[in-house]
Amino acid sequence: LIFAFNLNDELLFVNHKKRGWELPGGKIEVNENERQACIRETFEESYCELEESSLQPIAQYKIIDKDNVDDGHIKSVYAARVKLEYQDCHFDHETKDRKFVSSLDWLTILNENCSLLLHDDVYPICLEIAQHKLIISTTN
Repeated sequence: LIFAFNLNDELLFVNHKKRGWELPGGKIEVNENERQACIRETFEESYCELEESSLQPIAQYKIIDKDNVDDGHIKSVYAARVKLEYQDCHFDHETKDRKFVSSLDWLTILNENCSLLLHDDVYPICLEIAQHKLIISTTN
């Protein structure tokens, strides 16, 4: 899960073909570490390149299967700056669009067609941590 902000302190969202608007993220591939996965997944889903030096871990949590509390998987959360946004993108893999949302609208995106993954307590908590870590303005 990546909280990626552009130079205007707007937060990047991608429109997943099945889940709706969400933050970029995904699974680590073979011979890849978490940082490399963040960079790759962000590019694959949004055609945006992250500034590698800004990429930092901000949280980690476990998603538990309600039917088997011993089962679940760990989610790592990162914050980063976007250094490059490619134009004329042809979204066709997992996502169909991207958008940057100003701080005034960060929480209102929850009212739109968004992923259920954003409907938990993790999103606002991690958003606050990401803002603090990257010194993001909340007045735009």
